[in-house]
Amino acid sequence: MYKSWLLLLLPLVFFYSCNKEGDTFSPQVNISSPFENQLFAVDDIVNVVANVCDDRKLEYVNVKLLNDDMTPVSASQTLYPENNCTDINLEIHIDNILLPTGTYYILVSASDGLNVTNEFRKISIKGLDKKLKFLLVLTENNGTVTINKIDSLNNITQVKTITTDYCGAAVCSDAQQFYIAGRYTGDVSVFSIYDWQLQWNVPVIVDPPFPYFEAIDVYNGRLYVSYREGMFHIYSETGNIEASHATENGEYPLVFLPFEDYLITYEVSPGSSQKHLMVYFVPSFTIYKKIPVNFEILKVFPMNETECLLFCNDGGHGVIKLFSLATGSVTDMYYFTNGLFTNVTQMESTQYLFSSEAAIWHFSYDYKGISLWINAQNPQNLVFDETEGCYYFSENYLTVIKKRFLPSETVGSFTFQDTIINILPVYNRD
Repeated sequence: MYKSWLLLLLPLVFFYSCNKEGDTFSPQVNISSPFENQLFAVDDIVNVVANVCDDRKLEYVNVKLLNDDMTPVSASQTLYPENNCTDINLEIHIDNILLPTGTYYILVSASDGLNVTNEFRKISIKGLDKKLKFLLVLTENNGTVTINKIDSLNNITQVKTITTDYCGAAVCSDAQQFYIAGRYTGDVSVFSIYDWQLQWNVPVIVDPPFPYFEAIDVYNGRLYVSYREGMFHIYSETGNIEASHATENGEYPLVFLPFEDYLITYEVSPGSSQKHLMVYFVPSFTIYKKIPVNFEILKVFPMNETECLLFCNDGGHGVIKLFSLATGSVTDMYYFTNGLFTNVTQMESTQYLFSSEAAIWHFSYDYKGISLWINAQNPQNLVFDETEGCYYFSENYLTVIKKRFLPSETVGSFTFQDTIINILPVYNRD
């Protein structure tokens, strides 16, 4: 009789064991808040409400915010339910001020130990509007650089004084960092714009009569540093070297432009006997294009996915050239017959302002070409602020002029005691 009962029970024991080890029932996730395509803004709080159940147990429930590439943009929150069914009610604070406007997803993941269920809820987030916080004006006097701030009420204050043989400066609004470099004796120094404390630096190696640093620039939170000895480094906002490259023939970059999957540089040899327009693959930094040039490249701007505009000085006049990444060709597009370019700033992809010795000019790539915009006395340090539709420049070395582009009018004028060497707008984000 016992044998008969054992034979009857064996299939039930076998069925139960297999079903336990091979749990094929996944948790069920039902999201009730937020609703599909609900609109939020940066600094809002998203209330996530959902019911999660499993036929046996729940090991964990995880909630996070993803961008359109399915990359997390918030800290994840994980719960460990005691029962096989649970109601969750969590808040996600959209506190990243750098999030762009676009489509995002709330992801609720539930696991029973063997199976994981991922339930998505699509939402929209409006990014923070870009706003001008203040303007930095750098002045120099006998090896001392003073950083002045012009705030929204047009008040001028001095925020920092640095002893350096000035090479260049830049700002990253995303990181709220200010960068300044010397040439022969000054370090590359990185300061917090919040409290103007030094965050990190790249020490200079003094080797007279040659400079150590030649140029710096900032793109997407990365600092590009050019060295006279024929190399460049790319630093993260925390000071880590992300890339280091020794250039060919000891040339050093004077212009940088990250562009799609490439890095474009304008490189010269000591004494400027050789000049090249270079295109590197990123991140390997193998050479994609190497074009010898016999002109000075002042600035490179992206035009579209395969072309860039070069603002150049060639002989005694300026030339605007079109550079094709696909073919490596450099084509003259517009000649400027009123002298050399001294500075250039981009307003839109095809709209620019540039300065010459005695005027500021408007350049439209689409159809208008070059036209005189305003006369000015030795304009320098030209920058455009798209948030207010105004441009700034220094005139006669000691005065900063603020002018509205359209309608053309002077908005402000600020006079300094020392020579103005740079004007840098600071935003809440780049």
